[in-house]
Amino acid sequence: MYREGSAELTEWVDAQKAALYDGRVAAVIAELTQRIKQLAPQQRSARDRLSSIQDYLTQRQAKMD
Repeated sequence: MYREGSAELTEWVDAQKAALYDGRVAAVIAELTQRIKQLAPQQRSARDRLSSIQDYLTQRQAKMD
C-alpha cells in the first residue's frame, strides 16, 4: 500500500471514489480485496481500515448499484 499522505495514495483514493460514483462498486470491492491480500502481517491497522471499508460497501452494494 502507499505511504499515508503520499501523492500515490491520494491518486488511488481518488480513483476508487470515481469508480464508486460511476457505479462500479464491485470493482472497488475487488480492488480492496486485492490490496488487503498484499498487505504484510505487520500492517494490521491498514488491513483493518480497508476491511472495514470493504465490509461497508459489500453490505450496501445492492443500494449503490
